[in-house]
Amino acid sequence: MRKVNSLQTMNRDEHHKAILKSMRFPNSYALMKHLDNELVDHLIAKIGLTKDKLEVTNGTVSGLAFKLLLDLNIEIHDSPIPYSLNVANEFNIATHGMLGLTIASAKNLEDALGLATKFTPLINPAINTKIRASRENSLCIMTCNSAFGNSGNVLLEVSMMVLNQFLLQTQNNVRPEFLQFSHQTEFSSHYYEEYFQCPVYFNSKETYMAISTENFESPMLFHDESTASVMQAHLEKEMNKYKQTINPWATEVRKYISLHISDAHLTSKVAVSDHLNITPRTLTRKLSQENTNYQLLLEERKLNSAKYFLKKTKQPISHIAYEVGFNDPQTFSRAFKRWTGVSAREYREISD
Repeated sequence: MRKVNSLQTMNRDEHHKAILKSMRFPNSYALMKHLDNELVDHLIAKIGLTKDKLEVTNGTVSGLAFKLLLDLNIEIHDSPIPYSLNVANEFNIATHGMLGLTIASAKNLEDALGLATKFTPLINPAINTKIRASRENSLCIMTCNSAFGNSGNVLLEVSMMVLNQFLLQTQNNVRPEFLQFSHQTEFSSHYYEEYFQCPVYFNSKETYMAISTENFESPMLFHDESTASVMQAHLEKEMNKYKQTINPWATEVRKYISLHISDAHLTSKVAVSDHLNITPRTLTRKLSQENTNYQLLLEERKLNSAKYFLKKTKQPISHIAYEVGFNDPQTFSRAFKRWTGVSAREYREISD
């Protein structure tokens, strides 16, 4: 039994290593301005980098190097102030490159959050973000790829702090209602509450920021429609390249599902496997290697399509149910509420 467990651990570690190698992070994320120069030189030398390489504009580092650097920083951190605060205070809009500028020039907070959710993988592929809308407070939910281990907790904290910086780019200077983190912390929560200016809880079920839904209409300070449009078009191209490079099988599955979304028979796993000339078992394995599964991709496409029809059309909800591949409106309604936390009708009202 011990030998089996050891092999499982080795396989998991190799899998995580492969995932980390495939990730790319901006050099600006790896710069450590809060540390003494000699210490910085020492740390980056330990992971095979130099300061000159990290200072290259638009340069990137692998997820493996980034995690090692993060691990080393956490290890030497001996301040009562959370390490994530040190990192977040070094960030500004420009740190996130074109994505940061695109978000800052968005029409309102709702659009800005949509852009952040969609394009974050381009600059922080370790973090997955989704929005769960409701009438009172909408939740920005984050998870971190398991390959980052315990360092993922710090990455989640930093990501929430970055999100908070984007909230402050609104004309109404929006603040979150409260935050929850699924992990524990050794630091006093008052440091976090001082930063976010709201209650912060740890050891919760999920990691998310609660934002008052009525603030979604708050205009961004630097809204510029033409600038936002040009930069978003560029990000779309980069995102397509990213998906095809990182998740080629998931990309093909998404394309196929999008073309046949309304036909439940054509979007079965067997039908998709036949289209790709592989067995369902092989498809399952390929998608697992890309940290996803067929059902998740199918539900993702159905949800995105349903949101589009609810926001952009006046079609009856019963008709939308069939458009996105459900056999009856009741099943669609239950699924939509399970996915979003609100009914389709409530989502449409919130989006108006």
